[in-house]
Amino acid sequence: MTKLDDRRDEEKYLKTLYDLYSRKNHQKKPAERFQELKRDVQVLIRTKANINIVQVEDYGGETFLSEELAIKMLQEANAALKRCRLLSSESDLPVNIVKLNDILLRFLMHEHANYALDLGLNIIPIADAGRSFPQLYFFDVVQNQYYNSSLEDQCNTSVVPCIM
Repeated sequence: MTKLDDRRDEEKYLKTLYDLYSRKNHQKKPAERFQELKRDVQVLIRTKANINIVQVEDYGGETFLSEELAIKMLQEANAALKRCRLLSSESDLPVNIVKLNDILLRFLMHEHANYALDLGLNIIPIADAGRSFPQLYFFDVVQNQYYNSSLEDQCNTSVVPCIM
């Protein structure tokens, strides 16, 4: 196996993400540019004009992070890494392993975990003196450390030994 066909793995991960968001009746939104600037302007307007122009959607507390999805992706990645070790020549193995790991990182961390973090940041309510303490769902996202430790374990046990 000299050239790795990554499309199959990418399609699997895309379908897994699509299924998760479909089950939660959520349409994945593109990342907003200049989100921090937008929030700063909203705070300024609220402070100076005492007008609340912000409607924050909190998705009912849903974080859109799924440990089940992470486990599934990590299991699929393990199976792909095993196939890669069996089918790759010794000279192609490091390159193919890195490609597979990059695909996992892209979908698990960038497409899934970072998206959940971005949504969590976007729904942090703007402080309002005199109101009750707001619900900060962002911390529910940050608290879930499963992704980091599982991904680190996978890299240390399956990826690093093949590329050293």
